[in-house]
Amino acid sequence: EFTDGSILAQMATPDMRLPIEAAIAYPSRGGRVAPPLELIHCPPLTFEAVDEETFPAVALARHAMERGGLCPAVLNAANERAVAEFLQGRIGFLDIYCRVEAALSAFERYAGGCDEYSLEDVLDVVSWVESFWKAGDSH
Repeated sequence: EFTDGSILAQMATPDMRLPIEAAIAYPSRGGRVAPPLELIHCPPLTFEAVDEETFPAVALARHAMERGGLCPAVLNAANERAVAEFLQGRIGFLDIYCRVEAALSAFERYAGGCDEYSLEDVLDVVSWVESFWKAGDSH
């Protein structure tokens, strides 16, 4: 969103090859990896507010962003760990949110959000999440 209130949007055909190509080629743009988006053939765009009761992870992510500091890094590391556990069949899909919420809550109690931090602190978050997970506190 620009200071004048106008918004610039990037749209494309839904295809995970696009963000993967963007990550690999960054800061350059890669070659075409997906079919072009034909706007004339797209259904109308509609926008609705997210139902945070149905999708509580959205509210949790907003909370982490509002808290700031290392909280978003904890949310990300805990989510990566929980998704890995899910993909290995160790936890159910709905357990992902519960595990991430437990890790974020514990971190906030432990570190209070850590408003000032270094790159080393961000990297240490992964170790903290692993320790938290192994201690069984996320269950």
